[in-house]
Amino acid sequence: MKIFTSKAEGYVTISGKAVLLTDKAEIQKRKREYWDQAFPDFKYLVLIKVVPERLEVINYKRKMSNAPIGWQAPFVEFKK
Repeated sequence: MKIFTSKAEGYVTISGKAVLLTDKAEIQKRKREYWDQAFPDFKYLVLIKVVPERLEVINYKRKMSNAPIGWQAPFVEFKK
């Protein structure tokens, strides 16, 4: 997932395994008040659990940028 804005100072990319959570009890346990407006009966609500495997960070303000050769972003790989 990448999120960009016109005032961005960088970005973060998280990649890993995603699992759909459809269990109604689990959804209710994690429910937030603001969901009521978008999902009044929870009929179409599904949560996505992401187990991260890799995190990439670009932060120009802190001089964390792409490698000069290959343009690879600084990253962390998580142990499984």
